[in-house]
Amino acid sequence: DGRGGIFGSNNPGESFPRIYHVDAGGDATTAWPVAGIELTPGMTLSRHASIRTLAILPDGEGGMFVLTRQKAPYQGSGGFWYPDQFFLHRRTANGGIAPGWAAGGLCLEAPYLDPRYTGLHLPRMAPDGAGGVLIAWLGLQWVNATNPQVVVQRVTAEGARVWGDDGITVRASAGACTIPALVGDGLGGALVFW
Repeated sequence: DGRGGIFGSNNPGESFPRIYHVDAGGDATTAWPVAGIELTPGMTLSRHASIRTLAILPDGEGGMFVLTRQKAPYQGSGGFWYPDQFFLHRRTANGGIAPGWAAGGLCLEAPYLDPRYTGLHLPRMAPDGAGGVLIAWLGLQWVNATNPQVVVQRVTAEGARVWGDDGITVRASAGACTIPALVGDGLGGALVFW
């Protein structure tokens, strides 16, 4: 958490993730409930819906960014298509939803993500040096399911996508790609490796 403590998450089989905050002494922080905070308050379960925490990154202000993979009905599918999508959440130092952020988080990629890639090839996050976050992931869009794509996105501290609605594809290849990694370049950009 930037102060000697840690943020953590559980992913129980039949409920949504909860986020925990432990201080440098190993105790639950006084600002947070001992049972943690519900990451997606008010959401209801269905037999197809699920949310999994993939990564947590301190935001430099005592809070955090949380990246999740969520399975939910795809708009326009009539409730028959439940693709995986990435969502980014931001929480403050006391566990509240950061100003300007929706309770359900920010969808990072609107098109369908192939579960074989979103489930196994975990995305990576890094600070952008300006209070926001950089994210890289490997996925297959359903319209081009033969090409693994390395995609990057930058999100501001206020929750705005900087590099388009679905990020920027930095590698689209007919060959196999490996899990991407990234670091900030100190100027708001990213160095991406795969």
